[in-house]
Amino acid sequence: MRAGFGDAPVREKEPAKKKKKEKKESQMSGFDTPWKDAQEDQLKADHGEKWIIVSKIFAGMKAKSPEQMMRARFSALKAKDCLFLGWTEWQMGADKDERAKLWEVQLGLREKGFLDAPIGENEMALREPVKFEVINADKKEVEFKITCANGKVLHETSTFDEDPNFGYIFSGTSSFSKWS
Repeated sequence: MRAGFGDAPVREKEPAKKKKKEKKESQMSGFDTPWKDAQEDQLKADHGEKWIIVSKIFAGMKAKSPEQMMRARFSALKAKDCLFLGWTEWQMGADKDERAKLWEVQLGLREKGFLDAPIGENEMALREPVKFEVINADKKEVEFKITCANGKVLHETSTFDEDPNFGYIFSGTSSFSKWS
């Protein structure tokens, strides 16, 4: 989605800063998300004073910490933004678009195919997240709780890797994961 740049016409010299900004915009321009123009009130309700960072991530800013990316991923989960969820995680053997399709199945937006993994009751609860709480965060991991509409709570510690496009992405591993 970020590819497709043909031969561009030669331009006059431009300041280096402007070129850098253009590069960032071109990387993110193909990334269309329902939270691109996120609702301020919803983000404030979900993240308190940290809402502005989440809004900026959806506008194309790189996450400066795993916690910032996890907050954005929660809002994407809530908005059923499968593209953002798929692009901001890593999974062996699946590219970003395949991961987005897996999220579509996970969140009930696409029918489960014959080869798709079964979705359990707990995973189905993620279709209706209502509350997010960060317990602890450092340079690699975020311990958090997601409360779902049916009362189920996912308590997890997820590991994040640095990423050139998004700042940080979910590595695909969690050192702790428990539903209650």
